[in-house]
Amino acid sequence: MTWDQVNALLALGLLIVAFLAALPVWITIWPMPQIKRKSQSEDSAVKSTPFARRLKWISVSLVASLGFSAAAIIGAWWQPAIRVTHFPPMKLEQVNDKYFKNEVVKLDGKQFNHVTFENVTYLYDGTASYSFNDCHNRGAEIRIQTNSDAVEGGLSLQKILQQQFGGAMRIIQVDDKGNPLP
Repeated sequence: MTWDQVNALLALGLLIVAFLAALPVWITIWPMPQIKRKSQSEDSAVKSTPFARRLKWISVSLVASLGFSAAAIIGAWWQPAIRVTHFPPMKLEQVNDKYFKNEVVKLDGKQFNHVTFENVTYLYDGTASYSFNDCHNRGAEIRIQTNSDAVEGGLSLQKILQQQFGGAMRIIQVDDKGNPLP
């Protein structure tokens, strides 16, 4: 069970408690005067006061809002979880025969062909795939910038493992069933 589902259950529980708390008030101001009115003669009928009429509308509005809130929470509960582990197939934007120098270069959704990068910062947020074909990097260091916690976590893991254990790094990509891709 995810935390979103736990929060939905707690909110639903609070709605049920609020409904049960409002129910006696609603019964007192809505059907009880009607029952009393029927049991008495027409001459001595109970008159509805402006306060009682307002209270009736407030209680009806409260019950309706609780119902709509419960429906929204249940709708959110049954939504399928979105898990993005692989990018959907898409056509990459072609970047051909360019020279980037001292700038931020966005990688998401682009295919770089015969491109030279000099002292650039690569911006990768993990929203789409990217590709390099016959590209060159000039500069003392490779800088990667991201706004994604997942990308940052992956890069951090790679850096820590290389620093701690050294050696060549091999990243194995898997398909939707967990089988390694060639």
